[in-house]
Amino acid sequence: MKPVMEPLSEHGPITLALLRMPTVIQACEGSKAIVKFAAFPADKNLALAFAEYGDFRDDEGTLTETYRWNFTTDDYGSLLLHPGMYLPSGVIGVADTVETWQTALQREARFSQDSPLALDTPLICEAQTSVEVASVYPLRYGDSASVTLTRMDDLITNLEKSYHVFYGFADDSVTIHVIAFETADPVLASLPRLDSHVTVYGPSGDVIAENDNAETPQYKVTDSEISNLRLPLTGRYVIEVEALNEVEIELNSYTLLLEGTSSADTLLSDITFNRSVNSSLADKSAWTFIASEGDIITIDAQSSEFDIQVTLKGGTGDVLAQDDDSADTFLDARIEGFTVPVTGLYTVEITGLNNKTGIYTLTVSQ
Repeated sequence: MKPVMEPLSEHGPITLALLRMPTVIQACEGSKAIVKFAAFPADKNLALAFAEYGDFRDDEGTLTETYRWNFTTDDYGSLLLHPGMYLPSGVIGVADTVETWQTALQREARFSQDSPLALDTPLICEAQTSVEVASVYPLRYGDSASVTLTRMDDLITNLEKSYHVFYGFADDSVTIHVIAFETADPVLASLPRLDSHVTVYGPSGDVIAENDNAETPQYKVTDSEISNLRLPLTGRYVIEVEALNEVEIELNSYTLLLEGTSSADTLLSDITFNRSVNSSLADKSAWTFIASEGDIITIDAQSSEFDIQVTLKGGTGDVLAQDDDSADTFLDARIEGFTVPVTGLYTVEITGLNNKTGIYTLTVSQ
């Protein structure tokens, strides 16, 4: 998405603002890296602009971009430049409110009534962040993650946060435990332990559950847990773990346990990108996989025994693509270069024309 900027007011001639942005951001697969530029008029607590950059497929990546934005001369306010991370749900890993944007920024350029923005004067802002700014840990049901929180004193707050992401289905029952690090060292054991707060964000970015006091007997009150949470929608969920107190660095760790039960038969993908599976129509005719918005995939179905038809369906069962003879041989089928519209669960169905059956090979490549 291209940057969009509204002028800070309606009056005065236009000048150019030049913003340079080199930044390194850590991302889990399928997440979006976003650098947000926010401009606040003096009389409004409202961000007027942001810029978004595409999906990451590796553990980390570097974004280096230069944009020119229009501003109105003789205006006053603050131009704020702050790198961070958003997941596809829209949850930011660094700052998520207007207040934090206004009060806790790495770089800030101000122009006031006493010193208004001058015509033809470039305003240059630079910002750089490290991979520790937004650490995101992908999880599946039954997984655990041990995390040492990163200090963020010079970024947002003197407290710490980390993020976990998982894919769930509507009506899944999920339980999350956040357990502070325990030590056998008598000196450290006598010190305050980590007090955590856990929040779960739904696919649309809204808070659906939070807790800071565990009630399960084997855990302590400073731990946190969310028990038997019924997921409202199918999609990507984000778990935010925040420290509520400052502790010694040796105690600044926790373990998160994610438990889940699903009514869906296909809780996880049963076909992996770029790996072929062999089966027969008598044994299995439908395969599922999870894909992220913007993924470009190709589906190949091959058989020497029958004429294959392949159908791709979305999470609601709607047919997205279908083919029976676009492959190299007339018996095979291929759906090539399909762009995934939304993050979610997809199904590949294999059928034989004229009710034929037999052995086949299926590959979903990315």
